[in-house]
Amino acid sequence: MRNLFDVIIRYYRFITKRIIRVLLRVFYIFPVDEKKIVFSTFGGKRYSCNPKYLYCYIKEKFGDKYKYIWIFQNPKKRELVPGAVCAINKLTKLYAFLTSKYIISNNDVFWFLPLRKSQIVVQTWHGGGAYKKVGSFENWNRVFLYCQKKVAEDISYYISSSQKFTEVQSPSKFVPKEKFINTGMPRNEVFFYPDRMTEFKKRVVDFYNIPTDKKIVLYAPTFRGEPRVKVVKEKLQYGSFNYKKTIEDITKRFGGEWVLLYRGHHLDSSVSRALPDTVINASKYEDMQELLCASDVLITDFSSTMWDFALTKRPCFLYAPDLQQYIADRGFYTDPFTWPFPMAQSDIELSANIKGFDPAAYEKAVEKHLSDFGSYENKDACQKVLDAIGIC
Repeated sequence: MRNLFDVIIRYYRFITKRIIRVLLRVFYIFPVDEKKIVFSTFGGKRYSCNPKYLYCYIKEKFGDKYKYIWIFQNPKKRELVPGAVCAINKLTKLYAFLTSKYIISNNDVFWFLPLRKSQIVVQTWHGGGAYKKVGSFENWNRVFLYCQKKVAEDISYYISSSQKFTEVQSPSKFVPKEKFINTGMPRNEVFFYPDRMTEFKKRVVDFYNIPTDKKIVLYAPTFRGEPRVKVVKEKLQYGSFNYKKTIEDITKRFGGEWVLLYRGHHLDSSVSRALPDTVINASKYEDMQELLCASDVLITDFSSTMWDFALTKRPCFLYAPDLQQYIADRGFYTDPFTWPFPMAQSDIELSANIKGFDPAAYEKAVEKHLSDFGSYENKDACQKVLDAIGIC
């Protein structure tokens, strides 16, 4: 009975949004502004990721030549972008999306928006490499698949981080390969500039009052949705991660004094509520790239942050106690045991991987990984994106 109710609700919402899509054509009375650019990160939750780095680059290069609109859910975010107009309420968001020449987003733009052919939609996505499956490969129902296809029809350009990324994302997101641009991810430019990395690290250290002589390990698990097995959900929610033991192992292996930052996924706050006092909760820190620049070691699971962090050649360890369940529920584009990052399915395995870490072998494996995937990451990604989409 519950399943039938869910299906009815799903189709009710679907039909409602199809009607909304027709009604929103009233905005066609307003012309598309050739100088207006809309930016959106995770539907307005953050000022970060590829849209942020493109915005900063465009603003620095062109100043007030263009009109900049940022989509936000929280009015307080206005303080982060003084050089842009912020769309907060639904009406201003709709007006921004339906009248701007350029729409730059790291997530799918709403399918019920009747965008015009003269508008240019740049899908930057929010993860590189080719790891966990997305889009049609997630076993979505027919409604979700329909919506995904409508979103794909509006995409003008899709930023690619690697050849492998294009190969897997194209069928997953129903986007033709010719729409992918081999520019690399704008947010990853920073890893090619040591001075900028140092600046970003200082921001993080100052923000959390971390002593400059301490090293940082960042634990950043990804979002899993609703696990089908209750024991897995409880294991993830209350955590089997041994923070104290991990710090001890890292200290013994790499030396120095360490502090651990926890970065929860923006869609999941369950684990962060039960963090020990010795751990710094960095879940609300605005920019993940700044945290990566500040970190000497990364521990994650299936998050594409491993791809970004690989560019630093710094140690990255994978901790995935629910690996087999995740494979069954969602799956991967590539075999996780072929990735260069040491995989652990228990605290004991994680401890062993840290203690036995071989930096030379790891760096060689990372370089091969980037090469095998056909990495496009480079120091001029922002400019390459602008050249491709016609902002000049």
